[in-house]
Amino acid sequence: MNIARWLLIALVPSALLAQGGEDAQLNSKAEALPPQIETVASGGYWSRDGRDGSFRLIIEVLGWDDLYNRAFLQWIRLDPDKQEQVVERTVPIKEIAGRWRVVSQKFVLRGKHWNIIVSAERRVPEAKATFTITPTADFSYTLATSEK
Repeated sequence: MNIARWLLIALVPSALLAQGGEDAQLNSKAEALPPQIETVASGGYWSRDGRDGSFRLIIEVLGWDDLYNRAFLQWIRLDPDKQEQVVERTVPIKEIAGRWRVVSQKFVLRGKHWNIIVSAERRVPEAKATFTITPTADFSYTLATSEK
C-alpha cells in the first residue's frame, strides 16, 4: 500500500468525525430555537466606533386561529478577537407587534442606507401594509408605513 493511500485511509475517518461533530452542534442549535420563531433573515451592514456587523430580522408567530407576528431587529457585531459573531442589541419593532401577519421581507440598499421591506396583512379590519424599516448604527430605526 503506498503512503498516499495510507494517509487517505487514516485521515478520512477523523475528518468525517469532525464534520459529524459540527453537524451535531449545528443541529442542537437549530433545535434550541423556539418553534414560534418563524423567520430569521440577515442582511445589510452597519459600522460604528470601530465596530461593524450586519442586521438581522427575527419574526415570531403567535396566535392559534388568527395568526399574527412580533418582529425584532438585531445588530450582529463581528468580534475579530473571538472570531465569532455577537448579538450587540435586540429591539422589538412595536409597529408590527400583535397586529400584523408578515407575508415577506427583504433587505434593500438604497443609497447609503439599508432598508428592510416588510409586507404584511391584517384580517380585522382587513388591510395590507408595507413597512420600510431603516436601521441605524446607533441601535435605533425609523419606520415608514404604506397601508392599503
